[in-house]
Amino acid sequence: GVSDSPLGSFPAAAAAAAAAAAASSPPPPPALHVGFLSSDFKQHPVSTLFAPALEALRRRAPARLRLSVFALNDVAGDARGAPWWRRLAAAAHASHDLHSLDDAAAAAALGRARIDLLVDLNGLYSRGARPQLVAARAAPLQATHLGFGASTGAAAFVGLAVADRIALPPSAAIAAAYDEKLLLLPPPHLPAGHGALFAQLRRGAP
Repeated sequence: GVSDSPLGSFPAAAAAAAAAAAASSPPPPPALHVGFLSSDFKQHPVSTLFAPALEALRRRAPARLRLSVFALNDVAGDARGAPWWRRLAAAAHASHDLHSLDDAAAAAALGRARIDLLVDLNGLYSRGARPQLVAARAAPLQATHLGFGASTGAAAFVGLAVADRIALPPSAAIAAAYDEKLLLLPPPHLPAGHGALFAQLRRGAP
């Protein structure tokens, strides 16, 4: 029949065409899930440096990037460190307290999170680290950064060490000293979170 609409059958036809196009389009690429693991998500230099970097990453990251933080320290029982944990949890898409879980349960929790890249901010050997969780290979790609300024010696399950060309100038000697492949970021690779805590550093101390 003849439509009484001034636009005729165009709206219905356009909707049908859009639905057909959507059905035939390839699915969007999956989200990239990056997890950060540390026993220093508390009042600690790692949190001081990392928190503003995580916040900036969340603000500027593509929509399909998902960020999670996994705490190995006692975030529930640490009143002094609680503001830092709340800040980190607010910046991430998801936060997980692994402190009270044994190794098997903690590794299972990491596995359920379906992480694509796990960044160990302890470097395996810092106080409170649980290298056995990284060794369980919860993610297909795992990296070390920030908390330990040397090779982990664990290339079997830590594939990348994050640094820059100033901290680790490219050379055969440097490459030989690291079991991991080096991911060299534009310098400086260390985030700087002290400005908000010590505003006088920006103005210049008297």
